[in-house]
Amino acid sequence: MIKNIKSLVKNNQKIISNLSYLTILQLFNMLLPLVTYPYLIRVIGKETYGLVLYVQSILLFVTVFINFGFSISATRQISLHINNRTEIQNIANSTLVVKSILFLISLLGIFIASEFLSFVRDNLWLFVFSMAVPFYEAVFPIWYFQGIEKMRYITVLTMLSRVLFTVLIFCFVRTESDYLLIPVFYGIGSVIAASLGVYLMYKDMGGAFFIPKFRSIHYYFMDSLPLFISNFSTQINNRIAKVLIGIFLGVAEVTIYDLAEKIIEALKTPVGLIGQAIYPKVVQLKSSSFVLKIFRVTFIIFFIISIIVALMAPTIINILGGRELHSAINLLRVFLFVLPLAVTRHFLGVQLLIAFGYSRRYSIIITIVAVVYILAIVLLSIYTDMTVFSFVILNVCSEMLLSAILFSSVMELDLLNTGSIIPNKASGNE
Repeated sequence: MIKNIKSLVKNNQKIISNLSYLTILQLFNMLLPLVTYPYLIRVIGKETYGLVLYVQSILLFVTVFINFGFSISATRQISLHINNRTEIQNIANSTLVVKSILFLISLLGIFIASEFLSFVRDNLWLFVFSMAVPFYEAVFPIWYFQGIEKMRYITVLTMLSRVLFTVLIFCFVRTESDYLLIPVFYGIGSVIAASLGVYLMYKDMGGAFFIPKFRSIHYYFMDSLPLFISNFSTQINNRIAKVLIGIFLGVAEVTIYDLAEKIIEALKTPVGLIGQAIYPKVVQLKSSSFVLKIFRVTFIIFFIISIIVALMAPTIINILGGRELHSAINLLRVFLFVLPLAVTRHFLGVQLLIAFGYSRRYSIIITIVAVVYILAIVLLSIYTDMTVFSFVILNVCSEMLLSAILFSSVMELDLLNTGSIIPNKASGNE
């Protein structure tokens, strides 16, 4: 195993470099919120912070809508046209135009919803200020730098924005009435990072902003549509629980669930990092043997991590949440079953099905599992008393079902036996 790891490192120096920057980027994204977690619980209280988290969980679906699958499709297109600067400019501008339009539609949707939904109306400014996260998604061109495999610039920008957010939180959020400052401060960092990111993108590709022809915009929009459906369905599996917990159990329970989920998301971060780093190369090589080598090492590492974290759960929860969130300990232990399943799902779905041209099939599978997940929640809510544990167990079961169906599909397509270029029939229309 050690020999295989050394061989992978030696033959993939560029991937290792990008993985290093992505690691720093995602660690800041995931760990800094955990740094502020104990402070915000103590200063603004579990109920009020639960309200902030609840609104954020709703707007995560807006973020997925704005992303629209471009985080994968635009990265793939730029990677495929890496030597065609004109086409890269066309891809970048088409992506920005579509995502900006989707952001404006979403913002308008918030104001329209406030006319009909009392919860949105009563917390309108919290919703509006929290749109900083979708704005960051709309403008920040991480997909461009992933496609050209240069992650240094956006890593530095993101670090600076997250540090600024954290410093402002500790300096100015002092009482419960300051809760609106949380999304405001995030927005300040997001605007600065997104603006500089766009500037660096245009400087790197040597062109100015222009509105592409409608045919081009439509093409890249449709190219992302299957990925949007699969991403949205994935988020239903991963994020709808917080929304439903807020409805059925109250925003205080959202805080408990969110702490366990944030720890799991932090632990899952390296899976996405590895995937983002190797994805451009997988798209170009179409080698399943390369994917399987990375998968084996990654799976073993995350299996070991799951055991270690399960043993350390009481200490971790006490540090981050204190006695008030002690009930999150066993919740975290059950949640840990998701980690090895997340590794399996990512490599089978993204690195094999999507990268090899079967994005539509992947989208269908994700959608089916999401429908089953929602039906299970509806049935359980009718016939049983739902608890926070119920949502965690359903989440784990849906990941198991998803991994099983993805594995079956990969075996059916015989992708595990492919050591070189996939035939042209894998065009994404499957």
